[in-house]
Amino acid sequence: MTDARFRDFPLTLARLAGAVLLVVGCTPSDGTGSADVSSSSTSESSGDASSSSGEESPSSSSSSSGEESSSSSESTSSTSSESSTEAAEESTTSSSTSSSSEGSEAESGEDTGASGEAEASSESGGGGTFSLMSPAFEDVEGCSPDTPDPCALFPAEHVGTSIGGQNVSPELVWENPPPGTLSFAMAFHDLSNLGFMEAPPDDPFTHWVMWNIPGDYTSLPEGLPGGAMPAGLGPETQQLSFGANEAYAGSGARGNVYEFVLYALDTEVFTPTNTSSQDAVQSEIDEAASVLGTVRIRGRSTPQ
Repeated sequence: MTDARFRDFPLTLARLAGAVLLVVGCTPSDGTGSADVSSSSTSESSGDASSSSGEESPSSSSSSSGEESSSSSESTSSTSSESSTEAAEESTTSSSTSSSSEGSEAESGEDTGASGEAEASSESGGGGTFSLMSPAFEDVEGCSPDTPDPCALFPAEHVGTSIGGQNVSPELVWENPPPGTLSFAMAFHDLSNLGFMEAPPDDPFTHWVMWNIPGDYTSLPEGLPGGAMPAGLGPETQQLSFGANEAYAGSGARGNVYEFVLYALDTEVFTPTNTSSQDAVQSEIDEAASVLGTVRIRGRSTPQ
């Protein structure tokens, strides 16, 4: 008698074999399917990657390009702004420099104006006008041979002996000579007596002339000594007059108008070519190029 366990063995074996066949038969199909799924998955992954790459690439490129463009734009803007700032600063500096230059020029111009005034002042004597005066009489404006009444009268001691005077020269004082003055000359002539003796027709008759008065002198004393080379003055000082003693010759006609003329010269020694008369010397001094300036004062001899 067969054991029940062995009787059912063939059936169990068959079932096992069928199960094995089932497992073996399904494995290729499932593997392939898995492979397909894997491939599909890979493909999808690749597609996703590609898609991701595609999405990222434009985005990245666009973003990067945009950022670079923005950065470039900002850099350009910054550079332009900096250039504009620098240009503005340069413009401001230039304007400031120009203003400073104009200020300097203005100051130069003011310094030049001040210098011109100083020169003008120097030309008129370094702070004043070249002038002549006498304590003996006043120089009155409007005094002339045509209008003698306003003229101040000479004191009696300063007129000629021929009209009751003493023929003493008056004190004469001057100030502010032109710069470069090295000597002076003085002439005394009769404005009411034209063309007398050797004087030209329209030239007033000269009574007395003195030249080569030292340039540091500011006056001539009252009562000058006589002689062609008067003592007590400069070593080169000379004088001429129509008087025999070659000394000061005062007014000799009553009521006539006379004039003292002081010349400032740029030479220490003036040498006239014609010393035959006081008129000749005075005419040469009048025409000399060395004369820097002249001043005059007028007076009148007593009418009666």
